[in-house]
Amino acid sequence: PDVEACSGMSTTLTVTGGATKYRWLGAPGLPETFGNSATVKPDSTTTYTIEGLYADGCKPVRQITVVVDRTHEPNFEILKSGESCNEPFLYGLVNKTRSATKYEWDLGTGVTLTETNIENFLYETPGEYSVTLTSYNAAGCPLSLTRKLQAEPAFILPNVITPNGDGKNDFFHVPVAQSKLEIYNRWGKSL
Repeated sequence: PDVEACSGMSTTLTVTGGATKYRWLGAPGLPETFGNSATVKPDSTTTYTIEGLYADGCKPVRQITVVVDRTHEPNFEILKSGESCNEPFLYGLVNKTRSATKYEWDLGTGVTLTETNIENFLYETPGEYSVTLTSYNAAGCPLSLTRKLQAEPAFILPNVITPNGDGKNDFFHVPVAQSKLEIYNRWGKSL
């Protein structure tokens, strides 16, 4: 009979009968071995073959399939929003996983959330974060996916230009397409 197991979890397979010895033929994650049991950790559905060695020379072969459900394989997309001047960037995590019954997000900050999707999350400190989504099927088997997120600092535009050659605010660059720039002198007169 087939056995169901979670991906990467230890499962002990046992065979019984009148053979004097049992030989487990090599399979992914299991080298050829002898004995009436074998412990395996398959990441995907795998069939294991066992040969019974009888005293009369008979060598019947049987198979046991360990079925690993991966229909709830996690998948998500990272979205960045909030490109307003002097405002921090916010991040959304759009869950694209199918067939899962439960979710856990590790946002790389020590925060764990269980919502299906994450909206408008603010990373207080700019830098690289590892975001992990773990999805669970009805049997409670977990699968995880980790992606890198580069949290950017707030978009801050200087409000002063002093082109005097000292290397500070000598140039004014607006990195926003379709922007309009108006320049006023210190008395508020448009130039």
